[in-house]
Amino acid sequence: MEQKRFEESMAACAMLAMTGGFLEAYTYILKGGVFCNAQTGNFAMLAVRFAQGNYLGALYYLLPISVYAVGITLTVRGPVHVRLLEYGRARRGLCRLRWEEIYVLLQIAVLTVLAFLPDELPDACWNVPITFLCAMQYNTFQKFRGVTLATTFCTNNLRQVAIRVNKGMLTGKRHFFQEAAVYAQSIALFVLGALAGAVLASRMGGISLLFCAALLLPLLAGLLREQWQIKKNNL
Repeated sequence: MEQKRFEESMAACAMLAMTGGFLEAYTYILKGGVFCNAQTGNFAMLAVRFAQGNYLGALYYLLPISVYAVGITLTVRGPVHVRLLEYGRARRGLCRLRWEEIYVLLQIAVLTVLAFLPDELPDACWNVPITFLCAMQYNTFQKFRGVTLATTFCTNNLRQVAIRVNKGMLTGKRHFFQEAAVYAQSIALFVLGALAGAVLASRMGGISLLFCAALLLPLLAGLLREQWQIKKNNL
């Protein structure tokens, strides 16, 4: 029987979905009323600004769109280089980190730095890095409890809830309802994170990102513990 990895557990999904919801609320409330987790709105605004004749304003939206694409690209190429590095380190008997652990470390570090940036800086100083992180999170952590879902937005998760419930009703197969429950839980956790983000951002301002970074610490600990256990079992 294949052992389930920690990053595919509902505990990991909870921390990532709450982080996604938190960042969505944070950028909307404090950084210009924008949502950085997905790019549909930016494509729409690109077209709107262009239609209005505001060509310079339209070009601005190419920045988050491009950054999002770069984030996805890094999640495709990064793991390949990390695996090669892991192989070299393993041969020398050195400790190693997987791509997932490197990404979570990066996300915690970037959010911590952003929490202390002065408010006088342009909103793009927060929105662009958060867009980059959300792209990486979306493509790094994709599967939980056997289903593929996103932890940075909810549209497809809602679609999958409706699909799975209807398939379950039509076929009578329980596993469709179980999968629907996983998607529904991810949506609820995203909303919970957004609620926390809205409350803390309104009361604490930019420093509230430290709470978001803290959400990821148990995830990092779980990934490292699993990696240590695997290494111990292989000795």
